[in-house]
Amino acid sequence: MKLLNPIPESKLSRFPFGNIYQEFGENYKLYFPRFGIIGHNGIDITGMNYHGKSVVAAHSGIAVNVYYNKNVGGQVINIQGDQSDANGDVFQTCYGHLIKDSQTVKIRDKVIAGQEIGKIGNSGFIISGKTIYWGDAPNQIGSHLHFSVYIFNNGKVKYPNNGFNGAVDPMPYLTGTYEGYFNIFRTLKDILEKMLRSY
Repeated sequence: MKLLNPIPESKLSRFPFGNIYQEFGENYKLYFPRFGIIGHNGIDITGMNYHGKSVVAAHSGIAVNVYYNKNVGGQVINIQGDQSDANGDVFQTCYGHLIKDSQTVKIRDKVIAGQEIGKIGNSGFIISGKTIYWGDAPNQIGSHLHFSVYIFNNGKVKYPNNGFNGAVDPMPYLTGTYEGYFNIFRTLKDILEKMLRSY
């Protein structure tokens, strides 16, 4: 299943060629000591003057979580897909660091692909210019969307022990290069290369 770009005007390529400032699997040294995961478990999308831009649902479904946590994702929305594929797999997408209380959905709301669900912000655990903020960053610094993808099957996360708390690389699903099954070997190779580059 191909997902919509959650920030439609953004270019889903690595900065400086696009608007992805942190990829999936990067920064082992940051995330492992703090969160026990082996790298960034999503992608970070941002650009000039992105604070307050609309974030849209990447797929249709139900809002299953809408919460604020100042120490991690800030203002967060999780959307569970309303369709499963032939294997019974269902997407759940996570949208983090939104402006606090900018959400336009509440838990159990039906969400349509492309519908605005919140605004890009800088709430929660933010890194900007090698400076780490616990809690909302000041003066709109570090505004971005953290976007994660999880795959559920029979009500459970399909890859719970993959080192990313079950999250998978969103890029194959955003770009349409997904070929019917999560390619764990390709992903591990990419992750190891990114970990080595971070040393």
